[in-house]
Amino acid sequence: MRGLFTYGKNIFLINKRLLLFLLATLALLLSGSLVNNNVNLEQIFVIITAGFCGVVLFYDVGWIDYKSSLSVQFKQFLSYERKVFFSIVLLLLIPYALTVLPPLSFFTFAITAFLAFMYSHPIKINDQIIRLKNIFLVKNLMIGFAWGALVLIGAGSMEDRTAVWLTLFAMVQVFVGSMIRDVSDVNVDPERGIRSIPVVLGIEPSINLMHLINGASFGIAIFSEWSFNLMILFGIIVGWRAITLMMLKGNIHSPFWVQTANLMTCCLFFFILLIQHLYGIDSWS
Repeated sequence: MRGLFTYGKNIFLINKRLLLFLLATLALLLSGSLVNNNVNLEQIFVIITAGFCGVVLFYDVGWIDYKSSLSVQFKQFLSYERKVFFSIVLLLLIPYALTVLPPLSFFTFAITAFLAFMYSHPIKINDQIIRLKNIFLVKNLMIGFAWGALVLIGAGSMEDRTAVWLTLFAMVQVFVGSMIRDVSDVNVDPERGIRSIPVVLGIEPSINLMHLINGASFGIAIFSEWSFNLMILFGIIVGWRAITLMMLKGNIHSPFWVQTANLMTCCLFFFILLIQHLYGIDSWS
């Protein structure tokens, strides 16, 4: 019994960093589900479970030497009990997800999983090993697309164009959020071979660029035919992001502004949508 308790503790006891990523993931998935009234509890259970598994597999601490043989890599993977457990859960979930999720949700999930795998996986080209996350702009575009797509996964449909506008806005905001996290790593990324935007442009120009992109993201409201609710949502998020960027300028190593306030933007996004939904003001017109 004690061994089972210890195993459960190793699997489910998570640190603050992983918890923040889990909350941000669930917030974006549930944000999408609020837009589509046809989403049922089964679908919500599947996307939450899959999202939980994906975050643990991608963001939980674990190192594998990709230069070693496949057998050595497999043994290294097996040494991480939590990753093994949630890999099994995810594999068992796939057949059920095929029968429950709308095709758009399932295949978007598959695409994001593929991007997550390719993000740091070594690719051999002409006897050189490259990783997509090391390439200038590519890592931020991949992160922005994959995380923003969680909104579309939650919605499961593009019949209501609101899901598209929310997804695009989330992609842009997560793109900015990934740059914020890069700012704090500006001194170590060059040693890892990562050409992040702050490494290439410098800290201050990068923060100015983030302000520009953040402000421009409000322009998505124009394409949404000036939906009043979307303007409120986008305005609050853009304002919050502007505050975090101003605070970041003198606190690039602050865990609160780099990590907590940054990832909690996704939760703020969800809570505003939830309030609009609960009070019957989610007609998006």
